[in-house]
Amino acid sequence: MGWNECLIYDVWQVYYHRKRVRAEKRAREKQSTELTGRKKERLVINDGYDDENHDYIVNPGERWNDRYEIDSLIGKGSFGQVKSTRSIRR
Repeated sequence: MGWNECLIYDVWQVYYHRKRVRAEKRAREKQSTELTGRKKERLVINDGYDDENHDYIVNPGERWNDRYEIDSLIGKGSFGQVKSTRSIRR
């Protein structure tokens, strides 16, 4: 077996090991939830201002810099959020 074949074999070993560890963790969490009847508590990030993806939680009616008022959240992407806003000042 050449060095690159060994490397590929090692990469696959690590991949399947991590996959097995994640599956075991999910199984333990599921079993724990079934035994206790409780779901995992919601994680609070940045004092409740961010969601689990560390994106700012946008609330309709919120004002930014006393210039813009948020109407609604249009969508989310990989690098940000799109909001419908209106200008307060003219």
